[in-house]
Amino acid sequence: MVTETTRSPVYEVTVTEEHITRGDRGECVSCPIALAIREVCPDQLISVGHMIAHVGHWTYELPEYVKAFINSYDSVGLSPVLKPFKFRLEGGRPST
Repeated sequence: MVTETTRSPVYEVTVTEEHITRGDRGECVSCPIALAIREVCPDQLISVGHMIAHVGHWTYELPEYVKAFINSYDSVGLSPVLKPFKFRLEGGRPST
């Protein structure tokens, strides 16, 4: 679901077990987070780093628990401790 604010779009993102299984370690466009964001906004270019996500013309700082998930995923890959979860992208800044 996408809702508009005066600053940037707000995205409700769900990372599923399928995203975790299909995602690629260390890949900014095919990690589980990028796959999940792409489902919410399929017409945007998506790139995810360890701290931020680029969605179209906006840059969002990732919530702390998403950053921790990325670090765990990139370190150990598929692990039974990595479970599906939801997060919200909001407060984006225009990308430069």
